[in-house]
Order: sequence, then C-alpha cells, then structure tokens
Amino acid sequence: MPTEHLVHFSPVKEVVEEESGRFEFFKQMLAIGLGGIAGLAAIFTDADRIPEEFCLKASLAVFAVSAIFIVVFSGMGISAYANHLRDIKNLADNADNTRTAGLEANAAGSEGSILLHARIVFVLSLLGAAALILFAGIKLFETPKLGADAAMRLARKIITEQPGSPSPQSLDHFQTNGTDYIVTYVTEPNQVKYTVRINRDKNGVEEITH
Repeated sequence: MPTEHLVHFSPVKEVVEEESGRFEFFKQMLAIGLGGIAGLAAIFTDADRIPEEFCLKASLAVFAVSAIFIVVFSGMGISAYANHLRDIKNLADNADNTRTAGLEANAAGSEGSILLHARIVFVLSLLGAAALILFAGIKLFETPKLGADAAMRLARKIITEQPGSPSPQSLDHFQTNGTDYIVTYVTEPNQVKYTVRINRDKNGVEEITH
C-alpha cells in the first residue's frame, strides 16, 4: 500500500499564513500615512499654499491628524503582530505544559491587539478619506479667488471704461488690504491717477477713485 505523507506546519507558520492579510494591511496603511504626511509637509512649509478658509484648514487638519495616527497605530499593529508570533512560538515550545494557561492568555491578548489596531487604522483611514474628499469638494465647487495679475487686468479694463476713455500708461501702486487688491494706474493723456479697489473674494470692483 502506498505510504501517505502528512505535512505538518509549525504553529508560527500557520499564524503567519492566517495573519498575513492584516500584516499587509498595516504595511500598506503605514506607507499611505507616511505619503500623506509628506504631502502635508509640502503644503505647510509654503505659506502661500495654506488655505485661508476655515473649512479648508479644518479638513486639512483632520487629514493631518488622521495620517499621523495611521502611521502610529500601523506601527503598533506590526509590533502586535510580532508579539503574537513570539507568543505562539513560546506556546509551541512549552513541551512540558507547565505554563500553558499563561501562554495561551498572552497569545489571545496579542491576537486581540492585532485586531484592535487594524480596526483603529481602518476607522482613521475612513476619517482621513472623508476629510480629503471634503477638501477636494470645496476646492472643486468654490469660486476661484482673483489673482494679482487678473486684478490688474480688471483694473485696466475698468479705467478704460471711465468718462473720456483714459488709457492706463503705467502701474503706480499695488497692494493687498485684507480681501481687497488696491491698484493704481497713471493714465494718458493727462497723467491722472486712477485707484481701483477690487474684492478678490467677490471678483468684483468695490471702488474707483481718481
């Protein structure tokens, strides 16, 4: 009769097979969290990239906190996974069964810790994704603010529409005052100065004087 060969895997190897999905989950979320932190660092190190609106700042802040804690808890999850492998090995090496109850408790505790950290990371990833979607939605549907170049073009257009059709000759002054641009042009033919106040949130002219 043919001899049957049974292959027995070690308890540690069996745990590696069972928990490989969560281990990969932790690794992927760790990489995603670090990528999110790197992207946020690029934003926060450049003052011009930081949005002024409260909702945009709040969504970025929530995303930043989520990314940081995703990295922290993913690392803790990987550590819990390593501890679980150690506990399983200790349980397997307990040939005389003198410490079985304590070792089984340790293994159950470390297994529960893996699951707990995986759940926390998953919730944090949902929170971060929601914050990112909110940020993108606000940016997508908000009215774009008027830039400096566009403000100067608008000021020149408004000046040419004034009585006598003055022609802007040179830019005399440009400054930002709160949410307004203040643009002053010297015009031909009489060298008259026209000052235009433009609200960059409303994309409209607030005042023109000369």
